[in-house]
Amino acid sequence: MLATDLLADAIYQDDAELGMTVHWWKLSEAGDAVRVGRIAEYGSVAGLLLAAHAQGW
Repeated sequence: MLATDLLADAIYQDDAELGMTVHWWKLSEAGDAVRVGRIAEYGSVAGLLLAAHAQGW
């Protein structure tokens, strides 16, 4: 299942996430960012891989 129609709201960050920023990208753009190393945080990469799989990539 893939979440859709999400809205920006307050961001909760735990200690490990302090200093990270949030960006809204198309899934294809985020996939490109992973491929070139712009997105490298393992949780984000794993989430993007699951989203890509859910979209049939």
